[in-house]
Amino acid sequence: MNVKMYSVPEAIVSELNLKDYRQSDGKGNYLLSSRDLRCYGIDKAISEGAVLVQANEEKQKFNK
Repeated sequence: MNVKMYSVPEAIVSELNLKDYRQSDGKGNYLLSSRDLRCYGIDKAISEGAVLVQANEEKQKFNK
């Protein structure tokens, strides 16, 4: 299974208790994998603001 990465709003990350363990872009979004979001629901996360991140975007936005 190919793991996809998502830019996810802080509210979702906090609910999943992953805020201390995932990278932030410094603007209120965090980088989570599709595995992280499995129990929350990817479709639900997307409807609440999560956005699929391409590999090149991931490095630009989250590797500070």
